[in-house]
Amino acid sequence: MLLVSLRKIIIIHSTVCMYSALRKYSSPLNFATFCHISGFKHKDIKLYFFVKNQQQVGHNHEVERHLLDISNFFNKSKTEKLGVQNYSAPLLSVQQTLSQRSVKSAESIMKNKEHTRQVRDTVVKKFKAGFGYKKISQALNIPRSSVQAIILKWKEYQTTANLPRPGRPSKISAHTRRRRIRDAAKRPMITLDELQRSTAEVGDSVHRTTISRILHKSGLYGRVARRKPFLKDIHKKCSLKFATSHLGDTPNMWKKVLWSDETKIELFGNNAKCYVWRKSNTAEHTIPTVKHGGGSIMVWACFSSAGTGKMVKIDGKMDGAKYRTILEKNLMESAKDLRLGRRFVFQQDNDPKHKAKSTMEWFKNKHIQVLEWPRQSPDLNPIENLWKELKTAVHKCSPSNLTELELFCKEEWEKISVSRCAKLIETYPKRLTAVIAAKGGATKY
Repeated sequence: MLLVSLRKIIIIHSTVCMYSALRKYSSPLNFATFCHISGFKHKDIKLYFFVKNQQQVGHNHEVERHLLDISNFFNKSKTEKLGVQNYSAPLLSVQQTLSQRSVKSAESIMKNKEHTRQVRDTVVKKFKAGFGYKKISQALNIPRSSVQAIILKWKEYQTTANLPRPGRPSKISAHTRRRRIRDAAKRPMITLDELQRSTAEVGDSVHRTTISRILHKSGLYGRVARRKPFLKDIHKKCSLKFATSHLGDTPNMWKKVLWSDETKIELFGNNAKCYVWRKSNTAEHTIPTVKHGGGSIMVWACFSSAGTGKMVKIDGKMDGAKYRTILEKNLMESAKDLRLGRRFVFQQDNDPKHKAKSTMEWFKNKHIQVLEWPRQSPDLNPIENLWKELKTAVHKCSPSNLTELELFCKEEWEKISVSRCAKLIETYPKRLTAVIAAKGGATKY
């Protein structure tokens, strides 16, 4: 039934093309009379215009006018229709001539959407099974040309999925695109406005988002710059030397290291970002701040791959004598609790009170091996990661005074899991590799 209707529509389309050609020679016939001479029924012509109207966007006044003429004509009596038969003879030859030319354009009206992925996969599957184009076309009831196109595409690209299709031509030339990417790579702090102005200077006026998309495609994204210690060339050389010399150390060696450091924790000084839902141009759901963080405490702590050690609050100003007192009371006890044995390695930074002569003599008298540590290298100390997690957890507890702040710090420090500590030490070789890749410079750690 569908094939019969399609055949009628194609023939009617031929008649429409013929009518348009005759109108150029001032034919006295209107469209309805012309269709009647051609021998079409009312319902067939309405079906054709229905399909044609579906292929067009918006309101089609020409289609409505033809349908109105056809309805009025077919409502007339048979005697009134007999007077138009004299025109039929000279028009039949014209109709036969134009019908072949308009078959292709009529088929474009009835063109369906592209075949689904399942149909395309079935075509390829049958082709692999040895079926020919004709048999596949008959089995799936799709045109032979479609079968051929699907198989040719599969032979060339080894897939039946839709490939990327060309869109609107780029407003920026390939040379300008490479220049903008190179500018952003060499000057990471350059703004999109500056890139836009430099693009306009060469005659390409584009929006900021266009430049942003170009940078994104090349892997460059806008990110908040990390705050890192200022590194001189001597600092980079020391860090690179440390990473190179210890890159081949065994995992068991790092498990014997007891890492230590001091940090300041403020009562209201958490600088972490906090996102809230609010309407634009309103000041609701703010984070209260006070000058100088509302007070702070200084703590010393240590940890190893076996877990966290002791944490001590530092009263007053830290000096060499106070530092040795903290080590005397907490260092050996932490090493014992973490079961590091007597031959563990202690890590500390190069703070003057840590490297004081009396402090180094204390380590020598206690037979404690101290790890040689490069200056200005917090990226190499995994305890920095624990400091960040500790401060976030403490401020979630919302301490109201320094006493509560100290209590929450010790509680959250003890809650840090052994698996977290072990993971930091297990991935320590990756830190060394990152330092070597950065030639002693700052890393993501």
